[in-house]
Amino acid sequence: MPRDTIPDGLASKVPSFDENTPLTKVLTPALENSAVIITRSGAYSGIIDSYAIYRHIQDFRLDKKDRAGRISLRVPTITSSTEINDALYYFYKNRTRALPFSKNDKVIGLVMRPTMIKVLLSKGMLSGMSTEDVMSYPLIGIDAASTVTQARSAMKKHKIDRLAVFEKDRFVGVLTSYDMVHNIARVSERLPEMKSSTYSPSNIVVSSIALSNPMTIDAKKPLSDAARALVENNISSIIITKNGKPAGILTELDIITGVMASQSDVGSKIFISGLDQATYIYEDEAREALKSFLKKAERMKNIKINYVSVVIRKFKSNSYDIHARVSFGKGSSVSVYKTGHIFERTFSDTIRTLENNLKKEKEISIKMWRTQGGTSENQE
Repeated sequence: MPRDTIPDGLASKVPSFDENTPLTKVLTPALENSAVIITRSGAYSGIIDSYAIYRHIQDFRLDKKDRAGRISLRVPTITSSTEINDALYYFYKNRTRALPFSKNDKVIGLVMRPTMIKVLLSKGMLSGMSTEDVMSYPLIGIDAASTVTQARSAMKKHKIDRLAVFEKDRFVGVLTSYDMVHNIARVSERLPEMKSSTYSPSNIVVSSIALSNPMTIDAKKPLSDAARALVENNISSIIITKNGKPAGILTELDIITGVMASQSDVGSKIFISGLDQATYIYEDEAREALKSFLKKAERMKNIKINYVSVVIRKFKSNSYDIHARVSFGKGSSVSVYKTGHIFERTFSDTIRTLENNLKKEKEISIKMWRTQGGTSENQE
């Protein structure tokens, strides 16, 4: 039986820049197009997307000496013969907003993440899944009167790039890392007066740049409805509600990860991304540790594991930032963040903490089950 592949004609035309182009000149096109192509001596070299810019900018200002090649991402190239599941894996593994599309051995454009969501909808690959199945939980919020500096600190602490905005306990909007870079870093390059302390991130309130009245959808709605809302409204995330109140958030990457976990030919509930040349030798060992974790987790009553994902980032200080997440049940998840200089020790500590936190979550779910009229006879 033939496998589904990436259809022709999905690549978007985007600007291209030589790797020696000042990053200040790449900023606006990258934000407006979600990603741009970087070349070296006229040939494809990599891409720069909006999130790469956010990661690079520490104080929302660019050094005029920075060149595009410094933050260019080298990601897998796809073609019309690339299977959809492989493309999904590339998006997940590289955490990028776009993948280069090649025809006749030449990159002709980029396939954007929203385009992949359209493909999933057209192929019926979201059928039978509810929004609750794949949403991210819990929803992390911030007060509307907080500053952008405080918002960035919150994102960094929780390893996320979106915050729900509240005003006196009332949900009023969403702030993304894109909003912060788009509204502050780009403007500061255009207007000299924005460089004064008056316009610094520590003096700009979240409510002034956050998206107000964002779209919401009920957790019980089909995942296809939520995905269609993302595509039709040209947004990358949507707030999920339960009983009319914000309960979680659904992003394009959540949908991609959920589909990967649901596909039988993916062959695993384990997803690891971010391994570099120095840590690839630990991939088999890491997978075995995660398999052992899954076996223990699946023996717990009242918990049905959907998947476990691990994202690894290495910093210039030679420290490793590991984010592990286990998705279980209907829209529930447990996340752990660890940082350390020794990869093996940090990874082991991450998995051990993930297991302990999952056990605590199980105990909470049992208590909730009992309060809803159940008995403890069949519970551990």
